[in-house]
Amino acid sequence: MAAKLLERWIQSLANKTAKRVPPPRSVADGWTPHFEVRQGHRSIRFIGDLPGVQREDIQICIAGHRLIVTGHRAPCAGAAGELAPTRERGYGNFTRYFELPETVELDGITTDLSDGVLTIVAPMTHRSRVRTIPVLDAR
Repeated sequence: MAAKLLERWIQSLANKTAKRVPPPRSVADGWTPHFEVRQGHRSIRFIGDLPGVQREDIQICIAGHRLIVTGHRAPCAGAAGELAPTRERGYGNFTRYFELPETVELDGITTDLSDGVLTIVAPMTHRSRVRTIPVLDAR
């Protein structure tokens, strides 16, 4: 009796766990590169792992106070007749969004792509963008 109860509990746990694990993404789904964001006193650095992505396949733009990084990684060309029974690397298009604080100097942003690592440096100003508005008498 206890063995049967234990077996049901283990099966129930296995079913719950299987529901939490997302199904594997297909190559057509694209991929999401990993980024690390580091903020210092003078700048914010966005460091992204983009192995196999060519410089011409990366676009970086600013919309309002949002940094948008988009790009594409093409699949590796295989040898003639070569099959790929296992595919764990992601290919295709990607887009990453990052909110920028108002103290970022948008005109001073620089980028570097070296050894598959993209680094974006956004300098910050210490000037406050807070403005005092006088209260006037409506009369």
